[in-house]
Amino acid sequence: MEAKRFWNLDYFFFVDSVFNFPVDHACALCEEIIRREVTIKWYANVNPVGISDDMAALMARSGCIGADVGIDVASEEMLERMGKGFTQADIARASACYKKAGIATSFQLLLGGPGETRETVTDGFKFLESMPQPDNILTVFGIRIYPETPLFAVSKPEDIVFMGASGDYLSPTFHYPHNLTREDFQMAEDWCKKYPHWSTPLDPWQYFNVMRVTRTPKFGKFKINAAAP
Repeated sequence: MEAKRFWNLDYFFFVDSVFNFPVDHACALCEEIIRREVTIKWYANVNPVGISDDMAALMARSGCIGADVGIDVASEEMLERMGKGFTQADIARASACYKKAGIATSFQLLLGGPGETRETVTDGFKFLESMPQPDNILTVFGIRIYPETPLFAVSKPEDIVFMGASGDYLSPTFHYPHNLTREDFQMAEDWCKKYPHWSTPLDPWQYFNVMRVTRTPKFGKFKINAAAP
């Protein structure tokens, strides 16, 4: 209430996919917003674990108008590899619950993690086609990585793209499997183009090469064909 009066806010956003961790706290927060009659609208980054019809309805009653569901990957294999802690069933359930509650949803895919292949990308897309559709699916190729993390520990040197000097992790550094080809990217782009609410991914070759120009980086063992169209 104080923030709304002081800043004249129209809405606010809970970030980092932790709004519903733990679920009891999220529900208590929604109930308190209702009790205090705070009429401001809000969005949240959420994890698909624990979303139910009752929770989605409570979020809607407290003013939630949008949920950004952080799934990152969609195939069962990559969900396990990335240690996401939820399954395809959790993802489908969350989408269905929010749709029933009238809350707009956006799902984000970060493709290109360790073990990502054309087959895992295809499996994930097929699953997303089969479930209750969110309002938007955003797809990105390349995952930002940091040293001394579980993701970094399983990354191969040839799959690391440095935007700065080799070993400079203060500059953006990405994981992108060297075995994913332009044909694989084109397959993903064509798949996304079939649906108006699926955002087409940026071409990682163009993106990384633009970063090369703007940051004058030196690449490690990852090979980019700068002359590629």
